Amino acid sequence: MEVNKKTGKRKKITTVALLALIVCLIVSSMFFFHLDRRLPGGTAIFYSPHPDDEVLSMGSGLLEALDRNEQVIMVLLSQGKASKAIDQVNERLLQEGYPPINAEEFGAARAKEFRESALQLGVKEENIYLYDLPDGSLNTEEIKEIMTSFAARYPEAVHHTMTYKDPHRDHAAAGKALQELKKAGIIRHTVYYIPVQEWENLKSLFNHVTKTPPSKLAGHQKALAAYKSWYPAGGRYAIGITSVPEYFEIIEGAYQSVWSKR
Repeated sequence: MEVNKKTGKRKKITTVALLALIVCLIVSSMFFFHLDRRLPGGTAIFYSPHPDDEVLSMGSGLLEALDRNEQVIMVLLSQGKASKAIDQVNERLLQEGYPPINAEEFGAARAKEFRESALQLGVKEENIYLYDLPDGSLNTEEIKEIMTSFAARYPEAVHHTMTYKDPHRDHAAAGKALQELKKAGIIRHTVYYIPVQEWENLKSLFNHVTKTPPSKLAGHQKALAAYKSWYPAGGRYAIGITSVPEYFEIIEGAYQSVWSKR
């Protein structure tokens, strides 16, 4: 039987071309997701275990997403009522002739700092969500419920939070919740951040660095300033800077986020 060599050759060329196209598409998608973690116009959801995590550790990543015209959603998991900074705040209040505040007032003030920070970063008011999970004992299952609800509303979003390798229990709980949801196939795209104070300790595991875009630097600075405002009559107690002044010093010397997708 005579074999049509031309037909066979055409089939071979077509097959090779098809395989080459598939490889190009896979490599391109991997490249763009690695570079941007999301194409312009997507949705990025940032889960902050406490007020100030969003601007200290995730701020540059968040601002990069805004710079790419993504829809950015900020979710506060805990209002941070267990922080020992309340003692320093009350001491200063008494020194200035103001009455001390209780844990509920302290938490409300921290949530106010978070909201102001989010607005200064450039997040829309309607995209800011505040939860009040127990500070110091964040539960992975409760966090998963929150994340699952957002995943249902934004199925192709990229979800950002602190790493499950974080020494801080609450931060690690948020990272673990996101990791488990990804393994379960409920969430596809994830980004994990190292806290500023662990950059050196964990840098071998997290080698991706995002710098604050120059056009967004002023917003980053204003967001940090939201945690420095002292105006007791208006319910502002400079809690962030009082709690971790050294972390503010680190970020103001670098303006970056360190992260990994795993």
